[in-house]
Amino acid sequence: MKIGILGRNGDLLRDALDLAEGAGHDARGTLIDHEALAWVRSHHIQALLIGGGVEETSRKVMLAECAQNGVKAVEIAGPGVLGHSLKELAEVP
Repeated sequence: MKIGILGRNGDLLRDALDLAEGAGHDARGTLIDHEALAWVRSHHIQALLIGGGVEETSRKVMLAECAQNGVKAVEIAGPGVLGHSLKELAEVP
């Protein structure tokens, strides 16, 4: 699955990308909201993972844009949740 990951910490984002790619996903990551929004609006991704450090205001915008554009939004509450979420996404047709 093509996924995007939006986060706020570069080290955590790199770890998340490694996990995503290891789970068989075609993943890209960013620390910048407008880049993630461009992926969602252009349908370059099928799912957007939103990291726990993303501020509430940005999170609300991302969730709304994903809903409007048919992109699955997954909120990640912490590093321990990421692996489970990636496994679930791998099972989505």
